[in-house]
Amino acid sequence: MASKKAHLFIRRSHSYLGVVLGIQFLFWTVSGLYFSWSDIDEIHGDFQHKQPPLLSTSFNLISPSAVIEKLPGKVDSIKQIQVVSILQKPFYSISYYSSKNLHTILADAVRGSIRPEIQKEEAIEIAAESFNGEPSVKQVLYITSVGKHSEYREKPLPAWKIAFNHPTNTNVYVASATGKVETFRMKNGERLTCCGCFI
Repeated sequence: MASKKAHLFIRRSHSYLGVVLGIQFLFWTVSGLYFSWSDIDEIHGDFQHKQPPLLSTSFNLISPSAVIEKLPGKVDSIKQIQVVSILQKPFYSISYYSSKNLHTILADAVRGSIRPEIQKEEAIEIAAESFNGEPSVKQVLYITSVGKHSEYREKPLPAWKIAFNHPTNTNVYVASATGKVETFRMKNGERLTCCGCFI
């Protein structure tokens, strides 16, 4: 009798397991077809990204050497120096090693002064300047850490997350150390997932 019950239990468990695996396989197939047919840039929200205006040639830039002398801490080596535009003003973005740690700072490329990290209002302006259209701001968050499935994974932190009132629900991420727009992501694409597949 016990053997018969065990056999019946195994048969039912096998049937339920088959249904679960079948549903999982269906989800895999549907999600695979969706991502094959969809434009990944549209999913990410990249089509909303507008290139900001180029810098004017009228600025008289100071020598980067004058800025390097003002870098905080003992500078072991310079990794990279770039001229970047932040709200149409020139800045040096300098990445350097100090005590084996990599630091990135911004310095006014005209005056040579080290500037603080990007603040909230500046981040909003930078995000709006890079966004196609003129939507209003819905939410602004300062993020210092993200999960492994975050839409902003493997990007510089801390950063500002600016959400706009827009039909695409696009989030714009601005790195606070560099003022760079790192990525655009549609809110409903934050965890565009099916069966564990994340974008």
